Amino acid sequence: MCISLTYTQNKHYCHTILFRITWDNGLSLSPFGEVHVRRDGGAGQTVGAQDWGAAMPFRLAAVDQSQTGVLVPEIVAQLGGHQDAKYTTGTRLGTSDNRGWKGLRAERWRHSEGDLGEVEVRDTKIIVMVQGHLPIRRRGDGRWQHCDAVPGTIWVCPAGVREDMVHLYGEVRESLHLFLPALPLSGTALREIDVDPDKVDLHFDGGFRDPLIEQISWTIRAEMLDPAPAGKMLVETLTSALGVHILRHHSNLESESVSLPVARGALEPQRLRRVKDFIDTHLGQDLTIETLANEASLSPFHFARAFKAATGMAPHSYVTDRRIDRAKSWILEDRRPLAEIAYLCGFSSQAYFTGWFKRLAGATPAAYRKG
Repeated sequence: MCISLTYTQNKHYCHTILFRITWDNGLSLSPFGEVHVRRDGGAGQTVGAQDWGAAMPFRLAAVDQSQTGVLVPEIVAQLGGHQDAKYTTGTRLGTSDNRGWKGLRAERWRHSEGDLGEVEVRDTKIIVMVQGHLPIRRRGDGRWQHCDAVPGTIWVCPAGVREDMVHLYGEVRESLHLFLPALPLSGTALREIDVDPDKVDLHFDGGFRDPLIEQISWTIRAEMLDPAPAGKMLVETLTSALGVHILRHHSNLESESVSLPVARGALEPQRLRRVKDFIDTHLGQDLTIETLANEASLSPFHFARAFKAATGMAPHSYVTDRRIDRAKSWILEDRRPLAEIAYLCGFSSQAYFTGWFKRLAGATPAAYRKG
């Protein structure tokens, strides 16, 4: 789908424009969503949005240009990543494309020694060295950077910055590339932590170590290789934490002015019961932080911390425990097939269910039923 839109220029490399979409069967989708377009011209010029694939089943119906600031997002365009055209000398080892993650895309790459070529990044990019020990030199945003990279070395490249030279003085056996929106948090989330989206500039930083980014990266990589039953919820939480951390330590903002959102107290019993009941009723469905936050009448930005304050558990851990507990109950009390139990408890296959059940319950479902 290609879209041509007129926008009013501001300083960001990507612009948010409000639009309404309609499905091919004529049904309208409301409220408005958002698209991001490249800053290719001045105020009042018409530019083309990125082609996100002809398979997307909707078309542009109307555009509201009455606002020029960052608008509240409901539908976020897919993060592009590097695709196949970025590193012609590298090998992409895997992506998160089939995980259904919202607001974050991950890619694993291997590179041989040499130049990686010139590229302008459309998304905010964070690279973490996984396997490799070598000098690396790069130039972007008018700056040269040189470091002796080891596992855990990190680079940040804001959206719109052109890396016109990256040279590897050795082999990178694996690196993890994380892609966030041009601003790592939505306009809504930024306003909730009292940050004006129009005043944020991310830094072109590289060759540093950061324990929190490393921990988040290793967890996301593990989720790519071995998805957990509620892994999508875990990634949602990590994405928000990563976005705040990038804003605190790799932008023009003072770190003290950007903090993780403080939970407005634990969920009160009535809301907590409503969320727990919703989880129990929908264990077989693809639950998300946003869905549970809606049940609690909270923003996703605050829900996870409020839920943990009330239960002592992160939402993804609680959902996983409830799925295993439900499975245990049905295995012992119900003679329905194990494949059906796996499906009803939200597992994609019986083999996947068997592996995680054994890992968490100490026995396979069949052995648990016999014992």
